[in-house]
Amino acid sequence: MSSREQAGSAVEMHVPVAGGALFCRVEGQGNPLLLLHGWPLDHRVWQPQVAHLADHYKVIALDRRGFGRSTGPADQGDAVADVDAVLDACGADKAVLIGMSRGGRIALRYAHDRPERVRGLILLGTAVDGFNPPPDAAEDIPLEHYAALARAGELEALRDAWRTHPLMALHGVGEDVIRLIDAVLADYKGQDLVSVSAPLNPPPNVAAHLDRIRVPVLIVVGEFETAARKTIAAHLAEGLPNAVEMVIAKGGHLLNLERPDAFNAAVDAFLERHGLDN
Repeated sequence: MSSREQAGSAVEMHVPVAGGALFCRVEGQGNPLLLLHGWPLDHRVWQPQVAHLADHYKVIALDRRGFGRSTGPADQGDAVADVDAVLDACGADKAVLIGMSRGGRIALRYAHDRPERVRGLILLGTAVDGFNPPPDAAEDIPLEHYAALARAGELEALRDAWRTHPLMALHGVGEDVIRLIDAVLADYKGQDLVSVSAPLNPPPNVAAHLDRIRVPVLIVVGEFETAARKTIAAHLAEGLPNAVEMVIAKGGHLLNLERPDAFNAAVDAFLERHGLDN
């Protein structure tokens, strides 16, 4: 049974899952939208979207296992079961999934495995199981180096290294966004890097079966997104039967924070166009 507490107009929940509990913040009423953050972030990076969307939807912002206020082994192999547990706890038979980066990977995986529970997908700077174009040297994520820092307890060095990566570049943001990112990274403990192991539930090759995902899909790409993620976006736009790709100017990998008005407007238009707003 999930535990609940009020936080202003929102409800904060701790949903039991295998080995721990997932923290969720639920705000608003209406059709459910589930927000899935990227690595190594947490639900707070969706603040501009929650503030905008909660006027018309039930917005569920989740800390994935190993991040934020969630507990349990940081194994992405449990991601599908985790989403099931969160939707069940929120009383949602179906939802639109909005995923950024690795959160988009999980959204695609869930749509592949649980098509009956997905009404639509909105993907931002996403990755996808089974299609990994090689990044150039500047874009590569040196996970082994990051893991070594985490195992040595050098978390501040790890956070500093990640701040300089192209995927974390911030374009034209104010001090409020910088403070938000700093606060999120300060709470990252590197659990997923310390406990790296073979996943208990290996993911499917979603990229080989994109034709099975037939719900409406919006693929959002920032003008300054990395080349590898742009390649993935183009591959998804071509392979998904009901997808459209949209480029937002002057935004990078974190464009939902950099260009929140443009991103929110794109989400609104997509949901309305496909009847997902009612």
